[in-house]
Amino acid sequence: MKKIRRIADIKAEKMKLRIKELELEKGIRQNWKELKIQLKPETFLKNKLTQFAEQDEKEENFVTSAVSFGVGYLTRKLTEKLVDKMTSKGR
Repeated sequence: MKKIRRIADIKAEKMKLRIKELELEKGIRQNWKELKIQLKPETFLKNKLTQFAEQDEKEENFVTSAVSFGVGYLTRKLTEKLVDKMTSKGR
């Protein structure tokens, strides 16, 4: 912190601190308003349902991917067996 040499310096610092205090209080009020809105029962329920819906989509994508991978693997194995049978009959 810099040295204060005159009363004008004290007043200037006091003014800066007051401005900072007001800005912080304004931020706190805004955060409080947002928190109250988020914790209203209807908003809270809406947010939870949205999160649940997004989670279901992710699970569906995972299940779809897993099934696709499994079907692809089985198709490849069946094709290999079919090719082996066809080549063994041809001999």
